[in-house]
Amino acid sequence: MTESKKNKINLYDRYIMQGGDMTLDEIETFVKNSLGMSNVPLKKDMFDDFMIMIIEELNNRQK
Repeated sequence: MTESKKNKINLYDRYIMQGGDMTLDEIETFVKNSLGMSNVPLKKDMFDDFMIMIIEELNNRQK
């Protein structure tokens, strides 16, 4: 497992522990659709790094 994926999962776990109600797949699908990239193949590590930023913002909103 890459470092990016580990960080993404750790942040997602914190999101859930703070009362988040979306699945990781739902968040990723929402982000891809919002960016108009739902059918674009993405480099997984780069997308994981981007998802880290999104989940960090979700965590900050929960506080």
